[in-house]
Order: sequence, then structure tokens, then C-alpha cells
Amino acid sequence: MARGRIDIPDLDDRKWQDLVDQAKALVPKHAPEWTDLGPSDPGITLIELFAWLVEGVIYRLNRVPEKNYIAFLNLLGITRAPATPATTRLTYTSSEPVKLDAGTQAATQQTETQQAIVFETDAELTVLPSKLVKLYVDGMAKPEDPNVQHDLTAQLVGLEPPGRGIVGWEGTLKVNKAAFWLGFDVLANGRYSLHLEIADPKWKGTGNLAFSYSKADGSWGTIQQGPAPLLVDETACLRRTGTIGFNPPDDWAPIKVDQIFTKKDFEANTPRHWLKMEFTAKPEKDSKIETVLNIKHLLFNSVTATAVQTVKGELVGLGTGKPFQTFELANRPLYKDPRGSRTPYHHFKLRVKGKAWTRVEEMGAAGKAAAEKEVYRVDPVTGTIYFGSDQDEKSGDLVGKAPPAESPIVADYRYVPTGADGNVPAGAINTQRVPNPQISRVINAVQAYGGTDEEDIERTKQRAPREQLSDRH
Repeated sequence: MARGRIDIPDLDDRKWQDLVDQAKALVPKHAPEWTDLGPSDPGITLIELFAWLVEGVIYRLNRVPEKNYIAFLNLLGITRAPATPATTRLTYTSSEPVKLDAGTQAATQQTETQQAIVFETDAELTVLPSKLVKLYVDGMAKPEDPNVQHDLTAQLVGLEPPGRGIVGWEGTLKVNKAAFWLGFDVLANGRYSLHLEIADPKWKGTGNLAFSYSKADGSWGTIQQGPAPLLVDETACLRRTGTIGFNPPDDWAPIKVDQIFTKKDFEANTPRHWLKMEFTAKPEKDSKIETVLNIKHLLFNSVTATAVQTVKGELVGLGTGKPFQTFELANRPLYKDPRGSRTPYHHFKLRVKGKAWTRVEEMGAAGKAAAEKEVYRVDPVTGTIYFGSDQDEKSGDLVGKAPPAESPIVADYRYVPTGADGNVPAGAINTQRVPNPQISRVINAVQAYGGTDEEDIERTKQRAPREQLSDRH
């Protein structure tokens, strides 16, 4: 026994040498005239060959308990953890305002040896015909160059040719202040949205993030924070990842960079529409934690995208009218939306003969008169759809209606076609699946992450006892 658990014995523990020895022991009884039992005798060679064959049969026999164990896991509904999709952010460039619906697809380049990996946007996005073309930061203070403006333009996304794909900035703020100047090429009619990914901020206390914009006379106007359409800061003053959205002021005007800085060593003095963000931290008294801001990504005209695909109107099969019908989806596993904690499979819809049926976790949870309920259950891992039996609860059978004979069963859903292969590098996603002439460019500004392959069966077997133990407690 191992730690209180019963070891599963081999049904037959004989090895090759055991089989050879047992066969030799039978020779005097069944073939007394056979006297040469040396290794050169042809009969001994046949015994050894027979023992090798039997050892293979015994190996397969000893796998029966393992097969039974896996069968029991299936009875308990314990399946392999499915593949999870990778996630990234797509950045778009357009010549005029374009509204992209959620589910818009972009993909990597398809090659002779590798299929394209498709990503779908997770929310709708209005792409503005404006580019973030300049970025200066003041606050990356070093002992030798305090309060110096740093030009990070080369790291911006959306430039032609593209820069490094992201804005990575980490500043140790000796004076607990920082300023960001963002220059846009043209003014667009629409709500501006900046996505900031904040990684591991290190500061305690209170803080303030003020926003202002350039005016024609070189002065700065204030953008007030508040509910939309005012400026909304989801980053909580650069404390967490989020979006900063605002409607452009009517008097937002382009000015030259030398109207902002006294230094003359910056490139091209082209007028830009400038947005200024000024951060001020007030650390807790006697705090020994040095203020560090780590803005990992700063993206404009971007939206999250996930390596999943949407299926609309798949004919799963035709009803038979019989109880306990099951059907298999053409694709699996279903996408488990992390944003829908209570309804992670909200995208799954099923229609029987054109009428929507209701998905339930357990058929017996359908409520009163459950036999009359048009309900079904779906296994998101195996892609199996289960229907009821038209039997009431008193019968002890599963409940719920059975699809009538010849009734078409149609499903809409999102599924995960790839796992770890979706963790593509920045810049790999650059193709529109359905070309939109108004979109001149799409690119993943950041590396995709979070994709995992389907769980190995050995890991499932190790995990199952822990799951069952946790369920009992």
C-alpha cells in the first residue's frame, strides 16, 4: 500500500525469464527424451520466442485495470482539461471612421506547412482615421539626467514602417511625477480610446492623473474626468490595466513640438494634436517603497482578440423522436469566456425545428413538469449534446423533451481550434479574413499569450482523485 491507497496489482507478474524457466521445467514430464536444454538447442530457441510473445500479451493484460480506471473517470464525468485559446490585442489603421463588430476576424499568414491561426475580436471597435504618431515621456529620471524628455516614438504601433510594436516604459520616479505627451496626426470625429497595460506598479499612497490638450495659441485646456462622454480613466490613476477614453474637445488644435519643449533636438517639428497626461504620486508617510510605474503597452485603435472561431447555423442532426438522443458538434471544445463567470458559454445557442431550446447544467434541474421542458445539456469539452426522454421525474429517468422525428437541430457557438500554437509573437497577425477596404492595416501589437494544449491523459488521471476528494469536502 502507498500512503493508505491500495496499489493496483498486475494481473500477471511473470517476466520473460519466468516464462522460459517454467517451460523448461515442464520438459522432463512431457518430453523426457529431450535431454539437451542448452541455449544452442533449436527447441530452447522456440521456448524463448514463445516467452517473448507471451510477455507482450501479459503486458496488454496488465493494462486492463488502467483501462477500467479511465472508463470510471468517464462515468464520473471527469474529462481532460480542454485547450485554452491565446489572447492578444489587435491594432487597426483606417482612412475614415469604421465600426468593426465583435467577432471580426484577423489571422496569421498561411504557409505551405502551417495553417493560418484565426483570432476574433472580443468587442466592437470604432477605428478612427487618426494615428498616434509621437510620444514623449518626462519622468524616466536617472541620477545623471533628471527631468529629461525621452522620445519613445520609435516604439509606437501604427507607424509605417512599424516600430517595435509596443510601448514599454518603466520609470523610477524620484520626484513622484511623470508627464506623457501624445501627439496625434489629425483630429477625428469620434471617441478616442487608449489602452494601457500596467504591469506590477510599485507605489503606495494617493495619486492624481490630470489630462490637458493643446490649443491653437499654445496654451493647454483641461479635460475633466467623469462619466461618458467626459474622460473616463479605467486605470485608476495608472494602478491597473485599463482604457482611457475621451471625446475630443472642439478647440483641440495642432501645435509644434517646440511650443512644448525648449530643447531643439527632437525630429520634425510638424504640428500635432497633443494630449498631455500628468501623473503625481503622494506616497504614504515614511513609505520605503520607491514609486515605479510600469506601462507595458500603450495602444490606440486597439481591441482584445482571442484565438477562437464562431460557427453559425451548424446542422447538428435530425431528431428521431426517441428518448435520450445525443449529437456531436463538428468542433470542440467550446470556448469558455473568462468574462462570463456565471454564463461562460453564453455564446452557445441551440434551435430545434427553428425554436430556441434552453441549456441547463443538469436535466433534473429543469423544474416542475420537467418532462415538458424544451431543455438540453451540452458537454463543452467533448462537444456532446444530450436531450431528455419525455418522462416525468417520478419515473427516475432523465427529464426534458425529446426532439421530434425529422426535426432539424441547429447550433451556434464559439470553439477553440488551437491551443499553445496561438501564442504567436507581436506582428504575426496581419491579415484580414474578410477584407475591409476601409481598413489599411491590422496587426497584433503585443505577443499573444495564454494558449494551452489539451491536457495529457496522464495528468488527468493524476488530477481526478484530487477533484473527487475536494468534492467530498
